[in-house]
Amino acid sequence: MVFKKSEIEELLVKTGRRCCICGKLHDVQVHHIIPKGEDGSDDIDNAITLCPNCHDEVHSYAPGRTTRKYSANDLKLHRQETIERAKAARELYPQLRQMSFPVEMMRDQEWVATFGLDICEVFEKDMLPPNAPRDYLYLCDWLTDDLMKRLSRAVLDLRFLEDARDGETLSIRVGFKWNLDKSPLDFGDISWWEVLEVDEYDRIYPS
Repeated sequence: MVFKKSEIEELLVKTGRRCCICGKLHDVQVHHIIPKGEDGSDDIDNAITLCPNCHDEVHSYAPGRTTRKYSANDLKLHRQETIERAKAARELYPQLRQMSFPVEMMRDQEWVATFGLDICEVFEKDMLPPNAPRDYLYLCDWLTDDLMKRLSRAVLDLRFLEDARDGETLSIRVGFKWNLDKSPLDFGDISWWEVLEVDEYDRIYPS
């Protein structure tokens, strides 16, 4: 047995499609916290999202190696912390849209936002224009360009940071400066895109 697809999708949303160990946005994989070989279950509570590098590190531990072994409790704590942070980030955007900040507070401060969409859902709801590619890789490039054009109308100093592609979904992370012409934060018309998180740049990418 494996994790249910619907439960995996829910976990990906809860974790913000982040690796629960390194915290970066990656093409994350779902790992059994307690391995199947050690009677680990396929219950979603036994699942954690990991990037390929951290997934390999968790699996590659062997007695005698200096690499620290992640206990089941370690992994559960990492997962819980990631879920809580992703939830707080998702809740921040609606709050920022309703708040007004002094210009001096926001000047020169860089923010990070992550946007996501389900490719299958976009196809099923026939949301794409006729000129959009149907091949997944080309479509991801097209959607990325589309999002950047939409955001460039609403925020200042927009720059692409990274993306995550897993064959079914697409997540894009961008950096931007606060638009000082508007008090509330508003990304404008982002169409089929969902805001997954908004946070300060230094919190996502600590120096």
